[in-house]
Amino acid sequence: QWPDTATGFAYRICTQAGVDRPGFMQNALRPTSAIMLRRTPELSAYGYVIGNTDKTTQAIWLDAVEHLRGRDIYPADRQSFIFNPIELLGIASGLAALAHPSDGHSEWFISTILRGLSNGQFRTPVSAMAARVAAISIDRNALDDVSPTKIDISTLATSELILTAG
Repeated sequence: QWPDTATGFAYRICTQAGVDRPGFMQNALRPTSAIMLRRTPELSAYGYVIGNTDKTTQAIWLDAVEHLRGRDIYPADRQSFIFNPIELLGIASGLAALAHPSDGHSEWFISTILRGLSNGQFRTPVSAMAARVAAISIDRNALDDVSPTKIDISTLATSELILTAG
């Protein structure tokens, strides 16, 4: 199923690195809907590829972000996109591509990340790094007043190392 969060993340890496994308990424994107985009894995998957969609899909994607803004982003059970680095980066990718200053989505997203960083919501170095990358993907200066997170790559599991390299 193209895209999903993993293939969307891979698409972003390939695109930014300027390398050829796998053949399946040449295929048409699977269809989505307003209802499906209210789920953050779907919102994230399409965030990575939003520039390849039509205006209708882009509009319903932005409507889904508006819906997301009404949810509790930092729930006690930690069952939120904000704690999933690949979903967080996918939504940031879509906002970087589509959001307009007048809609307030980017400002909301960045302030949500800054709040989480200052309140210690991102408990691992990898999740904090993903939050930082997400914020600066939208606004290069978003973290000018925030201390950097240091990552000791020798302590990372293989999956975390791959995510960090990506």
